[in-house]
Amino acid sequence: MKLLKCCLLFFTFLPQSSWANTMTLDSYLESLKREDLELKRFVHQRVQTRFNKDLSLPNAGWLTQITHTYGIASGVAKSRTSETTASVTKNFRDTGTNLNLSYNENDLADRAEEVRSAQVAQSLIRNPLGLRTGQIEDRIKEENRVVFLQVLESYEDYVAEKIIQYLDLILAYENLKTAQSLYSDIQKLWKEVNKRKDNNIALGVDVDRATAQKLQFERAVLEAKISLQSLQKSLVAAFDRSKPINFTPQKEIPFIKKDMDLSQKPLEAQRTMEILAARETAASFEISQRKRDLYPEGEFILGYRHDESQRFSTIVNREETVFGLNFEYSFDNTLNEAQVDQAQYNKTQVEIERIRTKKELDALLSDLKQRIQIQNQRVKLLSRQQVVLKRLIGGEQGRFTRGRVDLETLINTQNTYAQVRFDLVAQKIELAKNIVRWKQNTDQLISEESLQQTSSNN
Repeated sequence: MKLLKCCLLFFTFLPQSSWANTMTLDSYLESLKREDLELKRFVHQRVQTRFNKDLSLPNAGWLTQITHTYGIASGVAKSRTSETTASVTKNFRDTGTNLNLSYNENDLADRAEEVRSAQVAQSLIRNPLGLRTGQIEDRIKEENRVVFLQVLESYEDYVAEKIIQYLDLILAYENLKTAQSLYSDIQKLWKEVNKRKDNNIALGVDVDRATAQKLQFERAVLEAKISLQSLQKSLVAAFDRSKPINFTPQKEIPFIKKDMDLSQKPLEAQRTMEILAARETAASFEISQRKRDLYPEGEFILGYRHDESQRFSTIVNREETVFGLNFEYSFDNTLNEAQVDQAQYNKTQVEIERIRTKKELDALLSDLKQRIQIQNQRVKLLSRQQVVLKRLIGGEQGRFTRGRVDLETLINTQNTYAQVRFDLVAQKIELAKNIVRWKQNTDQLISEESLQQTSSNN
């Protein structure tokens, strides 16, 4: 039982250097790009930009139709008939032109027909020279831009969340190292008190006080180890399960620099505002398109027809050129009018959202900048306090050995020093988190090129 307890203590306070390899923040993010399914889901959303145009416009391909029927008549005079129809149509949506080529061959009881025709219809009002198509394409271009920016925004938000989790891992790791260091110091003090007790210099209450302090830091080490292991599992949950769970984060806390750059683009140039601006532009194109749908439709028709048929006892062999106009207008078109109203409503909603978002973003960035500045001051003060307390503990330990400082005073100083060490790491991590949030909200955490590279790798 004693051997088992010794083994347990050994693994509990095992130095971090004997663990598995270090996983830096960069290597962690690279693993995310390769293996995290949630990140791949965000990137895959870009695929919809490939088919948005074709979903909103008429089919631009060649449409071929062939129909053949064969009939057998029953009765006194039995006969057989056949009818064949073939056509090819094409919509040239960039010019608003429709082409139709057809061929009909009918072998009936009273006639034999063979007709070839070609016809071109050109829109004159709704889509002259592809004007309406151009409006749709401009709208889709803006909508695709919105999709791309939203994917980039979601990608950045997710990466920021994972970076913050990694910072929590650094905090847990640093807390464990701090707890181990403090535990080592209190062990020395505990041994010193027991030695003095054996020499009748210290009292039993002094031994109990040192033992309580030792148990306190022993529990702190254990809790820090459990917290670290939990975060390790959480960070690699999306990875290949063959990866080792026990790994250490990088030693340096990222994003913290002496001269932090808190510059930013103008609010209108922020990605969030770009998304709303693109949505507003798309809504304007939508209004123009829907208003054009209220126009009457006029088409100029030009065609050619060759009829080579025998109907009853008459033989026909005729070629003709056909031209004319097709006019179409729907009075009181409630559907298209509602679509115009809906497009105008959507645009107004985006305008309101843009104004509201701009105010919120401005307030958020001002708050983050203030937090970073205050947090930076806290880190500086705690760093100075740690140096002073470390020097004070060294002096008090010497005075305690000489009997000039009581144990309670020394323990109180050690507790204060321990709290400052823990607070310093926590404040540094909080500073780094605020900088990550700043970069996240000023579009400095992820670049468009990064998303492009991730898309090409997947």
